[in-house]
Amino acid sequence: DEFTRSGVRSDPLNYNLNGPEQQIVVDQVLAKQLGIDVAAMAATGRAMIDGLVVGDFDYEGDNIDLTIIRDPDIPVTPDDIPGLPVSIVDSDGQNMIVPLGQLVDFVKADASQQIRRVEQERAIRLTVNSPPEVALETAQARIMEIVGECRRDGGMTPDTRVNLTGNADKLSQTRAALLGKWDGLNGHSVLNLLTSRFFLSLLITYLLMAALFESFLYPFVIMFSVPFAIVGGFIGLALIRTQTPGQQMDTLTMLGFIILIGIVVNNAILLVHQTLNFMRGFGESEEDVVEPLPFREALREAVRTRIRPIFMTTATSAIGMLPLVLAPGAGSELYKGLGSVVVGGLACATMFTLLIVPLLFSLVIDIRDGLARLRGTNVESCTEGGDTENL
Repeated sequence: DEFTRSGVRSDPLNYNLNGPEQQIVVDQVLAKQLGIDVAAMAATGRAMIDGLVVGDFDYEGDNIDLTIIRDPDIPVTPDDIPGLPVSIVDSDGQNMIVPLGQLVDFVKADASQQIRRVEQERAIRLTVNSPPEVALETAQARIMEIVGECRRDGGMTPDTRVNLTGNADKLSQTRAALLGKWDGLNGHSVLNLLTSRFFLSLLITYLLMAALFESFLYPFVIMFSVPFAIVGGFIGLALIRTQTPGQQMDTLTMLGFIILIGIVVNNAILLVHQTLNFMRGFGESEEDVVEPLPFREALREAVRTRIRPIFMTTATSAIGMLPLVLAPGAGSELYKGLGSVVVGGLACATMFTLLIVPLLFSLVIDIRDGLARLRGTNVESCTEGGDTENL
């Protein structure tokens, strides 16, 4: 009822509730007095009810079991079990046949039809199938909310553990690998975040640009376009979910955010690199020698000359990804998440790159020049054009 109420349907076939059964309890005292082998008596009962495997033989390479079964034309009901014949040896050493009901007690009880153990602990497996219109992570969050309610209401003991398997477990593992496992604000969670694939991709991109620019300052300005791309990616994913409610935050969708890091920095690189070229006395190419420009004039000129290439590269990249988002047909939902993240991230990052990156670049240079003045360093050549090797 809890799962149905939350919009998640459960599969009762994999949820083994207690069922009625008839337990056979051997009178241990009587069995010892009569010298009855309890295991042999159990085997006799099993042979009469379900059949008993007594051996096997090889036939043309196939291993075939030898099974003792009762006559299939003679049905056995629960009421017939006490009358099953059992062979025992009396005090005189003579074999005699007695009904099973004289040697055992029959107890009716409710018990699990199947006992499942995981790592030697009792376990119950519940298969939950989320509706098509509910995303996997949404269903997963609802399940955990229901589990929390059960714990608070006392319906689940504190020592009961709940583990998600199947697609939900794969999604959790992928999210933990890409973004790190977050267990609240603590040192372990921060360490997981710093060692996640997403953070490592940011770090590698930053260090690569630092090596190319020979500066740790310019890559910082360039990497500032990444947060806007992430926001745009989530906006794109939210928009596609209005048309496809069941769109999941799956592995390919998460991969789209990693791809964004390598794409959106290109526009900021164009602005920063062209600004430096104008300050060093180069035009739109290093072979085109012009008069060195002051920083702010070089920045304005870089935005003016690079805005068209930026829009062209963004448009071609976004239009190239649109078929992944809009194409119908079987299997198209596999790539809709990736395409929507990339298209949304590119569109958002491009608009903010042309606005925020120049402002941040100017602010960073002003702060650096102000700190240099406090140290008494000559920064005139850095802001008014000319030598920019120490920028």
